Amino acid sequence: MQVHEEMVRDALSDLADEDYQRRDWTSRTPSGQSSLEECWERLFDDSGLGTALDSETEVFGDHPDQCLRELDTALRAVPVDASASEVLDSEEMALVRSLASRTLGLLAD
Repeated sequence: MQVHEEMVRDALSDLADEDYQRRDWTSRTPSGQSSLEECWERLFDDSGLGTALDSETEVFGDHPDQCLRELDTALRAVPVDASASEVLDSEEMALVRSLASRTLGLLAD
């Protein structure tokens, strides 16, 4: 399966950007990307990345792929039953932001 690299980069950018998250994920105004869950789905499902990583084939390189797997694990630790504000303030989400930012920096343009 082909990985849509631009979609991966866009989702990583959204996961790394706290200002974006506070503005769009806590808003009652519908937007194209309105929640952590939608961003996570776009990153791993819609882009084809999750399937590619599961197949054990190299996608972006050994180190970036490992960071993406760590990011997936970190996303699973975010308290999904909390409010958007609580999620954004959580230590788990701080780790997600850090991993997303680091991973984005590893991806070649």
